[in-house]
Amino acid sequence: MRQAGIIAAAALYAVENNIPRLAEDHEKAKMLAETIAGCAAFDLDISAVHTNIVIWKVNQVDGLNAGKVMDMLKEKGVLVIDIGGNRIRAVCHLDVSKEEIITASEIIKKIFG
Repeated sequence: MRQAGIIAAAALYAVENNIPRLAEDHEKAKMLAETIAGCAAFDLDISAVHTNIVIWKVNQVDGLNAGKVMDMLKEKGVLVIDIGGNRIRAVCHLDVSKEEIITASEIIKKIFG
């Protein structure tokens, strides 16, 4: 690998500056997962959410599928990704605030409640 120092520098910065705050990202992911699990349109096991990544399945009711859900949320400013198998992934990270998770949760409840 050429110029691995650039990658190593980014990793070193993350280890020195972001490890202590990862718990915040995990907390935000749990908040989002609780909202999603409360929607009949989705299937999500909250006990499976251990990191900052939330993955859930779209129940195929009323013509819903992962792509359609992704598009509906994107229209409202909530960015998620269709990862195949009628599943969606959301990632809570440093650039996603707790307030944004609350807003996203409200949008999800309003659309899919």
